[in-house]
Amino acid sequence: MDIQQLGIIGGIILATAAGVFGALTFISTYMEDKVQKGIKPLIASIEGLDKKFTASIEGIDKKFDLMMEVMSRGFKDVDKRFEQVDKRFEQVDKRFEQVDKRFEQVDKRFEKMEHRMEQMDTRIGHMDKRIELMDGRIELMDGRIEQMDGRIEQIDVRLGHVEEQLVRKS
Repeated sequence: MDIQQLGIIGGIILATAAGVFGALTFISTYMEDKVQKGIKPLIASIEGLDKKFTASIEGIDKKFDLMMEVMSRGFKDVDKRFEQVDKRFEQVDKRFEQVDKRFEQVDKRFEKMEHRMEQMDTRIGHMDKRIELMDGRIELMDGRIEQMDGRIEQIDVRLGHVEEQLVRKS
């Protein structure tokens, strides 16, 4: 193996490491985009819930005013209105529970991504160590090639002497 081939191998190793780093950068950016896209529906959901809650409160205020008028007609109608209000509060409570569950899901996803990032960090560390080992091997090979070059020169000199002796004897 000559120096050019070792240079090519070294270039391939460096290109592979650069490619792995580029891929990891792409994956990290891609995951960040996914998280942002995943959070948008949650934000929209919370905003929608806020609008509904505000509308519910306004509706409750109106119904309370009506209730005061209805009291003169009878407590039976008032009880029905309270039941309606209770149902609406139950609906709002259910919406809050749904939002809480969504937050829990997002938390689990964050934990999962954090775990994956830790795994990537570990893998990158292993790759760095392997690349360092390869660099050491390449340096050893360079030294061996230099030794071989020196031996080849010695052999050439000796062959030259042998050739001279053969020419003299012939």
